[in-house]
Amino acid sequence: MDSKIRLNRHLQKHTGKYSFQCQICKKGFSDKNGYDYHVKTHKGVSYDCKYCDRKLKTSEGLRRHLEHHTGNYTYTCYKCQKGFNYEELYNDHMMKHEGKTYDCQHCGKKLTSANGFKTHMQQCTGKYRHKCKICYKGFYKPGLLRDHMRTHEGNYYVCEFSFCAKKFQHKASLERHRAIHTGKYPLHCATCNQGFYHRKQLREHETEHKENED
Repeated sequence: MDSKIRLNRHLQKHTGKYSFQCQICKKGFSDKNGYDYHVKTHKGVSYDCKYCDRKLKTSEGLRRHLEHHTGNYTYTCYKCQKGFNYEELYNDHMMKHEGKTYDCQHCGKKLTSANGFKTHMQQCTGKYRHKCKICYKGFYKPGLLRDHMRTHEGNYYVCEFSFCAKKFQHKASLERHRAIHTGKYPLHCATCNQGFYHRKQLREHETEHKENED
């Protein structure tokens, strides 16, 4: 790809003036392939995970999600064998092995992931890429802004279990909560079969088993 094209696409992220914009959710894209791929997610088609209740909007999303269940990751660390379904996450992980960090020039905080660094810089400087036009609250991801706008409209994600009906601002929070009722967690401990929604929680739990064995 021509360097001028790469620069132009990069600058669009900073200015917010994208070449292509979704007419449904207003999300912007710097290239047509990404735009076309995104538009398909609004057509109401879902790809259901056979291991848990998760519904994915695209076949590619389902493929990457299934890697968490099967353990057959696209990228695997040759040093510790940890798996990743995105190249960026794999690269961030390798930086940890090499002792490299992203250093914040404002507060000196050291971060080990590119996304974490980008998020931190917005929080540290207060210069968020996405802001609410009603209360001016800032967000580093467009999805968080969309969820926030629902609260202004009084439109929350509500648990469908009648005895609960708990409300959530974010869809992901509702999905994690739903597992409490269904018992269908995407991850399980190989020792005691306890369920978890996040891999970090599972690793911490498995560490407890190892400590008890010692």
